[in-house]
Amino acid sequence: MVVRRPMGVLSLAILVLGLWSGAETKRAPLGQSIILITVDGYGAALLNSTKADAEHGIHKIAAMGVRADHLKPVFPTLTIPSWHSLATGRNGSDSDYFWWKNRPKPFWYTAGKNNVDVNCYWFSYCQQPFGDLAVLLPQDRKTDLLNPDQTNAMPAMFDEMVTRISRYQPYRKQLFLIRYTGIDTALRSFGAGSDQVEQAIAKFDDHLTDLQEKMEENGLHESTNLIVLSDHGLARIVEEEQFYLEECLSDYSNIINVVGGKSMLVIHTKEEAEDSVFFELKVCDQWENSGDYEDEVSPVEVYRANALPESLHLGHGRFLGNIVVITKPGTTVITRQLPSVPARETEREREFMGDGWNNTAESMLGIFVARGPAFKVGERADPIELVDVYNMVLNIIGIPAAHTNNGSWTRVEPMLQEDWENRASSQTSSAFAASLFLSALIAVFVRLM
Repeated sequence: MVVRRPMGVLSLAILVLGLWSGAETKRAPLGQSIILITVDGYGAALLNSTKADAEHGIHKIAAMGVRADHLKPVFPTLTIPSWHSLATGRNGSDSDYFWWKNRPKPFWYTAGKNNVDVNCYWFSYCQQPFGDLAVLLPQDRKTDLLNPDQTNAMPAMFDEMVTRISRYQPYRKQLFLIRYTGIDTALRSFGAGSDQVEQAIAKFDDHLTDLQEKMEENGLHESTNLIVLSDHGLARIVEEEQFYLEECLSDYSNIINVVGGKSMLVIHTKEEAEDSVFFELKVCDQWENSGDYEDEVSPVEVYRANALPESLHLGHGRFLGNIVVITKPGTTVITRQLPSVPARETEREREFMGDGWNNTAESMLGIFVARGPAFKVGERADPIELVDVYNMVLNIIGIPAAHTNNGSWTRVEPMLQEDWENRASSQTSSAFAASLFLSALIAVFVRLM
């Protein structure tokens, strides 16, 4: 015999589930979300010297949130090691800049494994599979290092980003990682102080203003944190201090290859030739005689790879070769005939500004501004470091760090709202309570059937 439940009870169950479903679309976000924009080459010195009417976008973020005095990058101050350190919280030497080889987990992997939606726009290596997870990207959002203009499409993506956060934040936290190269391209091509650079800065601030207005229209400033930072600054290249590696060497055949260029060169020599090559570079007349005074510091320093200063965090890298040449900001060392990586033909024909120099140099310091529910309002903070951002990002979305790292809570804590230490447990509890309630309703419905 078939037992039929009273239609009133069944209708009530369906009504409750319907009400729950309707409430789901209007309920509070599951937790805080993040939009993180990295701006290549935008240094703190450049921001400080920018005309007031050209920084309304960043000024508004700082007024409604926090601004660090500056952001200390990692050494070398190049884009690829900076991306690595941002994503893992580790200095470059800990895993040789290649996180997928030595296994420190990038923060987008840790976020994705914890049910956070990850969305990348030209963000380096986000397209690379890691372990059992890959962020699926359309071709036009994958990083193309040979096409720096691809990030000009950033403002066209704002509506898509805002819509996605608004629609899905009740169900899953959102992490947007975006790279922008417009300012970097203008600085390298035309130099600081040029009309082109001022226009590039003004355009970027217009983009930030546009994004904040769209977030305001959709009520996202209460749930979503907007973070803008740079990998490092750039310094003017001094033509009078450009040197050629070949002019220091008596036998080119002793060199296997030269990695990098301009600000830092990693030289792989034949084993039996290391001492002679090191000596020739150490006493090379090109840079030894370049100073105006006898006691002036040489513009070029030459190190054996196993004797690098600890402050550079490079001493344990597997790919350092035998000898490392490091120049002071503005000075460059290049090669015209030796085997090189990258190949010489991939270099830009003429650059007014460059990177890679000491991460304590004023010209290399980056920027950090942020606003949103995780940050204090109107706070001017002391300097932080690029490696600090890893812990901060994961904390905001309620996830513990996946590995030990070089970041410091002491530096970032003054910028955060007072409940930052409890963020992970409170967001997890809210998500668990919501899922438990939904499970209970489903169980009631099944029994009534």
